[in-house]
Amino acid sequence: VTFNGISDDDVGGTKDYDYDDQTNRRRAIYASELVNGEFPDSSLEEHKAMGTINNTTNSNNGNSKDQDEEEDVTVTSNIEKSLDDLEEMLQELQHIFQNTKGALNQALPSSGAFERAAALELTFGELVTASRSSLGNDHHILLSRCRRMHLDSIELVLSKCSDFLTEKQSVELMARFLPTVQMLLESQKRRLGSHHTHVAATYHDFSMGIQSLLSLSSRRLLS
Repeated sequence: VTFNGISDDDVGGTKDYDYDDQTNRRRAIYASELVNGEFPDSSLEEHKAMGTINNTTNSNNGNSKDQDEEEDVTVTSNIEKSLDDLEEMLQELQHIFQNTKGALNQALPSSGAFERAAALELTFGELVTASRSSLGNDHHILLSRCRRMHLDSIELVLSKCSDFLTEKQSVELMARFLPTVQMLLESQKRRLGSHHTHVAATYHDFSMGIQSLLSLSSRRLLS
């Protein structure tokens, strides 16, 4: 998302500049790309192009450090690939719902869009769990992207498929929404500070999620 007309204050301008806050943000941005405490390159191809990963048959055969670096880069590459594929599926579903809004109730059962949207939401949730384990970093930048799309997929199901959801299913969706939005908010605050527009939007999502779950099942929210 591109935001136009942002003032210097919005991006950390010179007015009332908080050096401690900026230092914390820089550290958080650096930490957000660590994989199991290490800083890998963004892709396996770039890493190999720089010659920092060697084939196990060459002069560095058996070098465990090189193997660890390659494994870390492969982890991030695999997650990026999964996110790209899932994002394409999410965009396709959003397009379907947008184009069938006039006759949504009749179109959904025959198109299978509801089942696909529900399955996609579960897949995003599973990818968050698997990526947390693989990356060893709850605030990795890829996890923020994955959590954002998980929230988008939940919103899609709740807003476009509400007629096909039982109350129990709606409650379960919101119960998955809140932990995801809470972790996304924490990661964004670390990288962007408390006053960024993206942080404000996520605060709004968090608030709406709490209100929704309160209206559906206050007991579930407090459990």
